[in-house]
Amino acid sequence: RDARVLHFLGVCQAQSGQDDEAAESFRAALAVTPNPAASCWTWLALTDLRGVQLTPSEMTALRATSERPDVQATTLGTLLYALGAMLDRAGEIDAAFAAYARGAAAIASQAPYERAAHGAMTRMVIDSFPPGFADTLTPSQVDSDRPIFVLGAPRSGTTLVEQILASHADVSGGAEVNLFRAAAMSLPDFRGESLKALENAQGGEVWTRIGRDYLHLLDERFGTQGRVVDKSLNHSLFVGAIRHILPKARFVWMTRDVGDNAWSCFSTRFNQGVDWSWSLTDIAARLTDEERLRRHWTSLFPEAILTVPYEQLVDQPGVWIERIQRHCGLTPDPTAIDFHLTQRPVQTASAGQVRQPLYKSSVSSSRRYERHLAPFFEAYRALN
Repeated sequence: RDARVLHFLGVCQAQSGQDDEAAESFRAALAVTPNPAASCWTWLALTDLRGVQLTPSEMTALRATSERPDVQATTLGTLLYALGAMLDRAGEIDAAFAAYARGAAAIASQAPYERAAHGAMTRMVIDSFPPGFADTLTPSQVDSDRPIFVLGAPRSGTTLVEQILASHADVSGGAEVNLFRAAAMSLPDFRGESLKALENAQGGEVWTRIGRDYLHLLDERFGTQGRVVDKSLNHSLFVGAIRHILPKARFVWMTRDVGDNAWSCFSTRFNQGVDWSWSLTDIAARLTDEERLRRHWTSLFPEAILTVPYEQLVDQPGVWIERIQRHCGLTPDPTAIDFHLTQRPVQTASAGQVRQPLYKSSVSSSRRYERHLAPFFEAYRALN
């Protein structure tokens, strides 16, 4: 009857697709922990489960907990995201947005985002990797095509594509393993001049060494057989370096309607690493940076990067699943359309979605909140 153990059990069940069992575990955890700081993540995990509806007494308890004056900002923000999810599910649009906005503001007060710094780095990376720059570096001798990199903004469909690829017999889903950054730790950043400086300091064989280190880390984590999907966050800044170090790697880049993508980010309480999601104007800046990087890298490496529009994927799954598989050098497997039946832990905010067949209800999902999203659209138009 320890709330921490019950919560952990529920998380494991939810990641494995056992939603009913997870709901039971989360409710058991809530029953033995009145402390808001201890219960806020359990409330959030419960309301994240597909189809969960809180009972009237649970809604009363959640509201009461989120209104306590002694609740710390990050805890309050997490509780308000759970409340927003339930209000959204009930169709109470204005109240749901108000809860999300209050929750985002509370969390942002503790985790400020340096919008200008990321924008500046995006511009520097793009400007420092003009056409032909990679030809000035010593070629890497790594000839493995094992990694498949899935890119795109959070909530754009990257976990869905990972699940589709992992449903192929020759592929393992690696999720956000973040191993390339570890292998390339000798690079301070991924600007072209930083790559040139490292080669001058360590010699041309440095690229082969980094590539083999990355593949060794994959072997340690996933064994030596089969392909591995790597969809670590922030790889969009690294594509030039990744492509040079792993010249046979393939990239799948997800795009999504910007309004839908923005709303999905704003209404998701990310655990870490997405501090730009607490502000509609920060989301506009980040999605703009992401698209600029996609266009730049695709213009340089068109044969290596496949852009997959989320809306087309869910509209024509058979066509796009085969296209994705062929792009990655896989023998087409038509059974991958039943990706939702693949049994594997999923640890991202999209865990519930990838347990279902492809559906179109997320297309145009932001229209209910179009009025509330006016600051996002205004900022996005100004930047593009």
